Amino acid sequence: MEAKAFAGWRFNEAIRAGIDGRLQAEIQDEARPSTTPTGRDYDLTAGPVVSWMVTRTFQLQALAGVAQPKKSDKTSPAGVLSASLDF
Repeated sequence: MEAKAFAGWRFNEAIRAGIDGRLQAEIQDEARPSTTPTGRDYDLTAGPVVSWMVTRTFQLQALAGVAQPKKSDKTSPAGVLSASLDF
């Protein structure tokens, strides 16, 4: 299961900024739990983000925020740079 959310402001057709978050979790049968449960059973990345539509189909996005990795008890700063292509 994955949930994504964005709340922000569009400055023009190409630039927007705001808060972005992504939560990923695996769904499993509770009658058959995993053998060694350690840490969290989800992955979370969230924070302020800037998005730039370079062309009509190519987007760059930069996020600087926090991460809570799956199977860990740590919360740490995170930086993510991503590119996407819509067609």
